[in-house]
Amino acid sequence: MDVVAYMSEKDIDEVVERGELIVGDLNHKFSIGGLKLIMDGAAEEGYMTKPLKCTGRCGSLYIQPEDFEAHVRKAIARGHQIAFHIMGDASGDMVLDILEKIQNEGVYDVTKMRHIAIHFVYARKRSVRKSGKTQHDSFFLLLCRIPHCR
Repeated sequence: MDVVAYMSEKDIDEVVERGELIVGDLNHKFSIGGLKLIMDGAAEEGYMTKPLKCTGRCGSLYIQPEDFEAHVRKAIARGHQIAFHIMGDASGDMVLDILEKIQNEGVYDVTKMRHIAIHFVYARKRSVRKSGKTQHDSFFLLLCRIPHCR
């Protein structure tokens, strides 16, 4: 079995600074895949554009937008794949918007990095279409549905 780990922004910075990170190099069946950014909470705490009926809340972000953009830009500049932990539709929009923005700047080809959206429970059809269009089918979405809480 091969194990591919994704590190938090603090841990990955520390390892890169020490020169210990070789992304994608399977050494003894283990490699660092890149950066993991946790956007929001569990299913009923996802960052939403509208309150969930089951909670009456919009959830919250675990990372401030300006910090989020800085971490994404740093990871992309280093060539690291990013695994985004996304639950809510608003946090998903943030991810897709920044990747599209960086791609349109023309400095980095984000489409070749195959970033990952983990969970994306409340993905809207528009977001799923945008992910394919923006990333030219190179953005892997792991979609889960929790229909009881919309």
